Amino acid sequence: MRSSRNRSSGRVAAIGGLASVVCLLPVFLMGSLATFIQDDLHLSAAGLGIAVALNRAAGAATSPVLGRSADRFGATRSLRIATGTAMVASLGIALTASSTIILIAWLMVAGCSVALVQPAANRLLSARVTKGGLGKAFGIKQSAPPLASMLAGISVPLIAVTVGWRWAFVVAAAAAALMTIGIRPVRRIRGKRPSPASHPPQPADRWTIVTLATGFGLGTSCSSSVTTFFVVSIVERGTGDVVAGALLAIASLVAVLARLVGGVAADRVPDNHLRICSAMALAGAFGVAALSVADTVPLQAIAVVVALTGTWGFNGMYWFALIRAFPNSPGTITGAVAPGGLLGATIGPIAFGLIAETAGYPHAFRVATVAAFATALVFMLGNRLIQSHTIAAA
Repeated sequence: MRSSRNRSSGRVAAIGGLASVVCLLPVFLMGSLATFIQDDLHLSAAGLGIAVALNRAAGAATSPVLGRSADRFGATRSLRIATGTAMVASLGIALTASSTIILIAWLMVAGCSVALVQPAANRLLSARVTKGGLGKAFGIKQSAPPLASMLAGISVPLIAVTVGWRWAFVVAAAAAALMTIGIRPVRRIRGKRPSPASHPPQPADRWTIVTLATGFGLGTSCSSSVTTFFVVSIVERGTGDVVAGALLAIASLVAVLARLVGGVAADRVPDNHLRICSAMALAGAFGVAALSVADTVPLQAIAVVVALTGTWGFNGMYWFALIRAFPNSPGTITGAVAPGGLLGATIGPIAFGLIAETAGYPHAFRVATVAAFATALVFMLGNRLIQSHTIAAA
């Protein structure tokens, strides 16, 4: 019986994770293929940051509404709509992005797909995964962003160098199409009932929501900047395109493993999950700081692995903590907090690109380091607030 439940939980987590991957691929391909896209569309570093930022801004603007929609329409239908939207956006970039404006327009469409897929996947996990495996399931599902980044990094030597950057988006569109067709309703696990949308959300004061969203936003601003500009920044220092893409892929893979380990640990740690997230963000800050001075391939590899593992690896445990505190409204709480992360991913690349354009990449990485340190501090405050909320709800 337990093995059957584990298989069902694993399938649910895989569905949520893979749906997230195909929705995130367009924006991560922007980072890994930056040098190719810049040459083709005459895109500056600031322009690249703005393009990625507007993708996140579109998601932030639509996230509250789409979060409530995921609770109202259900996970399966919402996931299909999200992956279908990502397919259209990826194909649109591949076939019609002849200017920066068109490219940005399609990236904003892709941003809306991300805004829907996250609450839909969180609702799916909350409703269909047994309590003892929820942390592991969130670790698997939240491995989607670094997995998408890894795939984007691999696309440089396998696709962009050989047949051109547009074909990478064609492959992304095909993957999204397969995911849309392949999503099927998952049977309810015995003893695990979905959280009905009719149940009122557990009360959370605005200060708690703002704090949780701010910490998430600071961390995301840092990780988004690193994934967007790491390749182009070290290529400017003399590292080859293929090597740069490979380093990003390796760092993303390590971040995937960090999220998986964090998810498994979340099931075994009784509380104070955001305190662990704070420690990870603090470690990541040192990696980001190292990126400002790393001038050899080995140093660049170590720096980017530490940076992404720390500023990206906490996500599985972070969402586990939130969904555990607000179990009756997983889509709604995701929609309330996710705009913080999306706004961070909007402001971060814009600021990073502008600083890099005017003062150079080392200075931009130093500013991102400050954001990573601030993430750690805010998570400590958020941990205290969420513990107080959990005690009050009990």
